[in-house]
Amino acid sequence: MMHIETFREGRKNFVKLPELEFNKMLEELEDLRDIHAVRSAKKSIASGEMETFPAALARALMEAKHSGDKIAIWRKYRKIKRNQLAEKIGVTGSYISMLEAGKRNGDAKLFKKIADCLGCDLEALV
Repeated sequence: MMHIETFREGRKNFVKLPELEFNKMLEELEDLRDIHAVRSAKKSIASGEMETFPAALARALMEAKHSGDKIAIWRKYRKIKRNQLAEKIGVTGSYISMLEAGKRNGDAKLFKKIADCLGCDLEALV
């Protein structure tokens, strides 16, 4: 049972309770927010609004040395060939190869096209 006192100061009502009880309430509120976030994520996944990814993909992306590596990782994960990606974004397959090897740097507009084609956020490539 909580030890709560109420009091009025001016026109405002206040609640007074022991610090330990207050901290416990904060922890429970945090837990409830986490539960809500998980339920919301599960609904988004079930409806197809949110996609899940294997841990191996996340690991590979974290270990990528440059943006070109990330393009290659996403492209292979999506099972898209270099020439298919190139055709969809209006460049050559050899240009994609050079990007993936880190021998060329694309601009933001190109990376946005690549991200859209690969079904990932631009931030996932840079």
